[in-house]
Order: sequence, then C-alpha cells, then structure tokens
Amino acid sequence: MVVVNQADDPNQPGQTPNVTAFRVDEATGTLTPVGNSTLDYPDGSLPAQALISPSGRFAFVVQFQGGGNFCSYAIGAVGKLILNNCFGPSVGTSFLGAALHPKKRAAYVGMPTPGFISVFNYNPGGGLSFAKLVGNNGSLISFMTTNKLGTRLYTSETGSNTVTVYDISGAKFNDPSQLQFFSLTGGEAAANIKLDPTEKFLYVLGLNASGTTGNFLHVLNVATDGSLTETQPALKLPIHAGEIPMGLAVVKR
Repeated sequence: MVVVNQADDPNQPGQTPNVTAFRVDEATGTLTPVGNSTLDYPDGSLPAQALISPSGRFAFVVQFQGGGNFCSYAIGAVGKLILNNCFGPSVGTSFLGAALHPKKRAAYVGMPTPGFISVFNYNPGGGLSFAKLVGNNGSLISFMTTNKLGTRLYTSETGSNTVTVYDISGAKFNDPSQLQFFSLTGGEAAANIKLDPTEKFLYVLGLNASGTTGNFLHVLNVATDGSLTETQPALKLPIHAGEIPMGLAVVKR
C-alpha cells in the first residue's frame, strides 16, 4: 500500500509532504511501514493521489502544486519506491486526479486549468512517455475512474459540477472520445468518484469547500453503454459543519 501525506493540516504546521509504503497482512489487514520507503516532496506541493499499476509492479503519484509532477516509481522487492521518471503538465501549471487503464499501459491525468486530460503510456519497465492531450468541456477537472473492462473513463469537474464519460475501448485507450457531458442535480461541486463493484452505479462526492452549506453524495445510474442518469436527490452527508470529506470507497454488502 502506498499512502500520500499532503502535510496540509493547519493544526500540524511544519510537516513535510511525502509518500510512504506499507506492507499489508492479507489475513488481518495489519499495516507495517516499509523501512526507508518514505519519499519527501517540496513543502506546499500537495501530493494528491497514488495509483498502483494492474501488474502491481509500479506506483504513480500525482503532485498537485509545487511543480505539479506526475511520477512513475518501480516497486522494489521489499516495497521501496524507485523513481522511473516524471512529467510536468504540458499546458497549465498542475495535475489533479488520475486513473490507470486496467488492460493497457496507459495513464490519464487531469489538468484542472485550462481543462485537459494528459494521456501517458508507460513501458514494461514503468517509464512514462507522453501520448496525447484530450479536451474536457467542464471546469476544473479533478477526479477520475475507469470501468473494469477498460472501455469507459469517467471524470469529475469541480467548477462546473459535472461528470464526463469517455470511450477508451480498443485503440481509443490512447485517444479518449467524449460520449457524455453530464450535469449533476445540485449538491455542490463534483469531486471524488467511484463505481460500485457491479458497475451499475457511479458515486460522486459533491463538496462545499468552505464546509458551510453541506456536502453531498450523488448516486448515478450507469447504463450498459456507460452513460449516466440521476434519478434521486443527492444525499446530504451527516457530518459536522466545517468538515470536508475527500475520500470515497465503495464495497459490496
């Protein structure tokens, strides 16, 4: 397991952003830190997300600020992260949100401004190469996910409170094609997104950055072609004022 520490808590000043690897006991779930696996990032860089490749051999880290790099690491035999290479955004100043293709060696990384997806390929050793820029009609693209077959890519756009559906099937894994630009019904700004295990529903966090007007959970219906509909009101999350949830996980009961 690779854990991202943004070190952005105002109540704990002076901390250093980093990523750290842990061993996971599959029987008990116990986490054990991997010695000397912590990689520090520049102060204020806000590393935003860590992804593990389908093969389990590579880790990819999105750095939101402080240079805005997207980096590839090989996962060593003892769990340490070994840098392959990094890319900065080809347009704009930052990356935010990423997803890996489940079948191909491809990565999709959002650039909130001016609003593009960077498509990267990675070779058998994990080294990244830039492939293509893909447009996004929303404002402030933020989070992403794919379906298990690797035919659909979903992105959320915080500024426009929208979700975009892309076709990444076949050769389109390197050239995503927009299928739907979907506006959410109320519920603040679209952020983290996750498909449920059946892939019949897409869950979307609708956040209020100030924590003053409430945070919501949208439940979107996913059709067989991957398109979305919203047939029920967003659920207001029962949390304290001022709290802003960011993580989202979906499990099957």
